[in-house]
Amino acid sequence: MRKMRSGRRILACAMAAVLIAGGSVNAGAAEQRLAERTEYTAAKYQTDAEQLEYSIAESCADAEQSEYAAAESRADAGQSEYAAAESRADAGLSEHAAAEGQADAEQPDDSIEDVLKNVDSVDDLTAAMEDSDMVDMETASPGSSEGTQTDPYSLKRVTLFADDVTQSYGASSVICYDKYGYYIFGFDTESDTEAAYYQMIDDYGTDRCALDQVMYADDLLSDYSDEDPYKAVGWGTTYMGMDKLKSTASKYSVEAEVDVAVLDTGVNQANELFTGRINTDNSGNCYDSENPADYSDSLGHGSHVAGIVADATPDNVKLTILKCFSETGKTSSSVIQKTVMKAIDLGVDVINMSFCFYTISDENRAAIDSLITSAVEQNIVMCVAAGNSNGGGGIMDVDGNSYPADSSDVITVSALKKKSGVSDADKISDSSVEFDSSYSYYGDKIDFSAPGTKVDSAWMNGGYRSDSGTSMAAPYVTAAVSYVKMAEPDLTNKQVVDRLAGYSVDLGDKGKDIYYGYGCPYLASYFTDVYGGDLDDTPADCKVTGLTNVQGGLKLTWDSVAGADSYRIYRMTAGSIYTCVATVSGGDSRTYTDKCVESGTRYRYAVRAVAGQKTGKIANSKAALYLKQPVYTVKNCNYGINISWNRSAGAYGYKIYRKASGALSWSLYKAVPEGVYSYIDQSVADYKKYSYTVKAYNGYFASTYDTAGKAAYRIPDCEIEKLASENAGRMGIWWQPVSGATGYQIEYSRYSDFRVYTAVTLAGESRDKRLVTGLTSGRYYSVRMRMYKKIDGKAYYGDWSRSRMIKIK
Repeated sequence: MRKMRSGRRILACAMAAVLIAGGSVNAGAAEQRLAERTEYTAAKYQTDAEQLEYSIAESCADAEQSEYAAAESRADAGQSEYAAAESRADAGLSEHAAAEGQADAEQPDDSIEDVLKNVDSVDDLTAAMEDSDMVDMETASPGSSEGTQTDPYSLKRVTLFADDVTQSYGASSVICYDKYGYYIFGFDTESDTEAAYYQMIDDYGTDRCALDQVMYADDLLSDYSDEDPYKAVGWGTTYMGMDKLKSTASKYSVEAEVDVAVLDTGVNQANELFTGRINTDNSGNCYDSENPADYSDSLGHGSHVAGIVADATPDNVKLTILKCFSETGKTSSSVIQKTVMKAIDLGVDVINMSFCFYTISDENRAAIDSLITSAVEQNIVMCVAAGNSNGGGGIMDVDGNSYPADSSDVITVSALKKKSGVSDADKISDSSVEFDSSYSYYGDKIDFSAPGTKVDSAWMNGGYRSDSGTSMAAPYVTAAVSYVKMAEPDLTNKQVVDRLAGYSVDLGDKGKDIYYGYGCPYLASYFTDVYGGDLDDTPADCKVTGLTNVQGGLKLTWDSVAGADSYRIYRMTAGSIYTCVATVSGGDSRTYTDKCVESGTRYRYAVRAVAGQKTGKIANSKAALYLKQPVYTVKNCNYGINISWNRSAGAYGYKIYRKASGALSWSLYKAVPEGVYSYIDQSVADYKKYSYTVKAYNGYFASTYDTAGKAAYRIPDCEIEKLASENAGRMGIWWQPVSGATGYQIEYSRYSDFRVYTAVTLAGESRDKRLVTGLTSGRYYSVRMRMYKKIDGKAYYGDWSRSRMIKIK
């Protein structure tokens, strides 16, 4: 059992002990509240009389102790603490009964093992909470005007983010989702919950644990009810140019699927906007464990939000509906946490959260912050509503008043309205819209603005209605993000923001401002910029057929198009858009080698056919990683043939190919990892010729290689056996003759690095010694040698022997 580690705990235990013993505490109001809150904690830790005596003695050391401390000081010096407590008990209570009463005090096992259940998914977590009979939110105490229940302990559970937890803190059940280090503790009473919560704060800090609290849709959902007759398309779709993108997606063959998670009140999928758009396998109810597959909408808000995304995007944008509110509009902090974890687990591309916490504890904020960080690490973009005045007072700055809108890791969206007298805003213009100052939050945390007032979309009855709020603005930016994700999937979250900023029309003060952020994205030309081409061009679609590494670049091939007189080559890298890098003349041309590439960079190419003033469309694209062919050398060395090469940027490793004399094709001889730039082939025979070539690789991608290769004959080594200088100015050199040698070469020098040397070449296989004269007495000389072999009239040399040094007499 843990020892108490703070003065506050010791004082609390002393005060609680007085209450248990029947005494009165004449202390300040704050101390009395603390004593009441920690009565359970005192009972848990004061398991025997000696511990109780020590705690009381500690707490009585201060001069401002309670009346009980004063009474205790007047007790008989030899009387034990336990007897003193008994003497103040009810007169009719025997000593045995008092001891029995203390033994019966609730002292739960501190170990977590008996109550812990580990789960592997959010669905299992929800089911485990149901199996553990954790409190139903519908039975929790009524809510307050601040958006939380009146009694903060009424749900009787605490959430904790930690790597390893060993205590139960008196919980009747504990569930752990280890992937996120997420624990949820369920308790039997509110007093148990309160005591455990404060102990967890002491153990882990306020940023790791949080009380699970009831929250209400009216306080969280960022809409501002305003019914109008439905119009066929929400004006934001046309205003942001996404109607043009939606109509041309198939013509540009934009088929990449994007998964958008809508965290809200569910949807009524009877509306035609949702036909074929709902990801039914992954959608579900994160609130109601008894109906996990029921994501129907009884409040309307979720249908409206999801309908905006569906209206503004093509069919390859799928909607994963994650319902996190009850039929009566309740939710809790733990439900929101579970829902975000569920979206991350599913690996969605974008998360839309059209709700805000206008009052949220630091503990719950820290808990959700950690999940937002997890989403960013997986390149999931989160779009959230800035917040509305009806959520908590007047119009406010987002920062500190609306969460998660004030997080730097999400995209925060404020709301636009049409200016007075404007009927159809079908094109971005700073004269047709303005910030809706009647409800929308503002501030430095605003990233973009989007249509939010009088927006038409789906409703809970399967029909349509018009609503207003930053809840409506956020899904428009979610739709814009979806287009970027489908066309440029390799962009990071920051690059997505930069891309939208580049397409945004500046609506307020120049640059990013507190009302409009970067402005409102207008994407009508986005596909044209990414893929190139005008929709009215007549040549047929041009299909890329191949993209391979070749010497000095990447070689692109494509199908010829009837009637074409030239082709335009488009290239893009991660974080960029397509740009035209070349025009290839001739209708029959079908290849292009791009030599303006860098090793280790991934490039994607597309081709458009040109016929006079008309251009065709892109049928597809291909991507490849360019790897520069290594520069390599092949030469004899001690014990074999050495192949060495330089580093190729982006390579994961290198492959060495070998071809023996007379062989017709290359064989893979050895693969080595990046960081290794040489290899000695020892499996070679003397006086045989071997050819080698080297290429870099990275997964499926590989550089080209030198098809001719570089050759070397294996020439054996020879070693100096003896050096001697017995006479002034002379030196004798002896070695073991090498069978098959044509001759030998000797070098000697006053320098160990042989930067200046004298060479002597000796013919004859059987030579085994050499006398050198004319040397300087008293000097040191370094000597080395090698053998050579003439093959077809050309001399091939072995590697140099180890050098040896001698002092000349």
